[in-house]
Amino acid sequence: GTRYTSSMAMLRQRIDNPDLTPSAQVLESARGHGGFFKYTMFASQQHKQSLLAQPLGAEMQARFENSAAESLVLQARIEAAGQGNFEDYVARYYA
Repeated sequence: GTRYTSSMAMLRQRIDNPDLTPSAQVLESARGHGGFFKYTMFASQQHKQSLLAQPLGAEMQARFENSAAESLVLQARIEAAGQGNFEDYVARYYA
């Protein structure tokens, strides 16, 4: 249909002009911001502001709270099972 045709036309433009590809656009933005790390910091801050501007619904808030509570219960079980706490795990990991 029409969406397929328009998608193919857009892809054809990218083949004919690689500067239109998403990767080329990221590279151009990185150059414009003085390097990749400065660009990623800028993009991260933009994404953060965008996400913070969106309200978190009650259902999603409840899901996050339940997930956090379940995680704390699991952590307590692991620590009670004699596996040690997080600090012990990190020490063993880097030993």
